[in-house]
Amino acid sequence: MLLLDCDSMKYKDFIDNQIIFLIIQCLFIVFILIYLSILLGKWLLTNNRDTYVLKDVVIDIDSNIDKKLEKVSDIEGINLESNTIMLTNNSNIKKSYHVLLCGNDSNKENIRISINKSLVKSLNKFNYDNSCFEILNSSLEPYSSNELKFSIWNKKSSNIEDISVKYILKVNVN
Repeated sequence: MLLLDCDSMKYKDFIDNQIIFLIIQCLFIVFILIYLSILLGKWLLTNNRDTYVLKDVVIDIDSNIDKKLEKVSDIEGINLESNTIMLTNNSNIKKSYHVLLCGNDSNKENIRISINKSLVKSLNKFNYDNSCFEILNSSLEPYSSNELKFSIWNKKSSNIEDISVKYILKVNVN
């Protein structure tokens, strides 16, 4: 009987250790799930895209630009992370569209922009009307798509070190 009690104590200790180990594993998994949920939530908040339809054109746009601009050369600037605009014409008629950058016009002579890593201009070279810069006028053929990559930066030769901007990209379809 004494031998049986010693064996049952070993089993009880073993089971207790296994239970503690399982509890620790479960807590670890719960913490990992919480961490992944937080990362997913941050990603969803920072990758906020708007999708809407205007006159048979589907517009999928990463519209918010709220950041401190990097002070870089034009070559470095065109390779910065960009905002994407995807346009799809679902009609049988050619559609013209305008890309607007809306916000204040301060520091416009020091801010450089690029569309599709080719067009590079200072912001003050664009028309400014109703709190928006008219960045691009173009057209979209029937049943076609066009993707635009929009980059923005502080020009390297600028006297201003820190430029923070809050702009909204918009597309108007005619």
